[in-house]
Amino acid sequence: MKKKLKILLFIAIGVVYIMSLYDVSRIEILNSGEYDYIYLKKKEGDSLEVYNYFFGGRELEVRKALLDDYSSLPTSEIISYYRNGNVETYRFYVDKYLSYYRHYNDEGVTIKYDGNGILYPNDSSYKENIALNTYYRNNFKFVNPPNTEIVFFVGDYVEDEKSRDVNINPIDPLPISDNLTTHYCHYTVPGVYKNVAYLFIKDTITNDIEQESLVFEFIVE
Repeated sequence: MKKKLKILLFIAIGVVYIMSLYDVSRIEILNSGEYDYIYLKKKEGDSLEVYNYFFGGRELEVRKALLDDYSSLPTSEIISYYRNGNVETYRFYVDKYLSYYRHYNDEGVTIKYDGNGILYPNDSSYKENIALNTYYRNNFKFVNPPNTEIVFFVGDYVEDEKSRDVNINPIDPLPISDNLTTHYCHYTVPGVYKNVAYLFIKDTITNDIEQESLVFEFIVE
């Protein structure tokens, strides 16, 4: 009995030593109620951490950054993988709160997504007071899920957006670089102006399209 206790004690000490040596952490597997263990494989400053699952070949990438130049909210972009190397989940946290996620099957096909793909601004509609005859710059930031293509359009708002005829009321694509784009506007007459933005996230495997929209209003004085 004493011998077994000694063996268990040595095993426990060994596990504690390994966990401290390899920076092992316990994590909950998304929506499963189960847990797994990861250890730190690589770290590049404060912006990137790559973990390996302790009992398999999967990885977990954690990218940390600031939301944008106008906000001090910390963000984390986390990508986990199946043991076969295909992406399992994509999660984006803003100030430790999950704001967007996509869940994939083991072939890399999206099976579920939820949240707001437009990270900034994070409201479905907002207002801005801007000065007359001033070029105004409006910044947008997006999620960046694996196996997707993102397209972003901006145009003048119409009252019946669902029936918009793009030949009469066109919306224009904006170039996206590093998950960011900028929309410029310039008004020479005082008044209230409304724009609408559309975000399309296309699954490159199934061609399924997630659509989001954002209405923004300018009060020009």
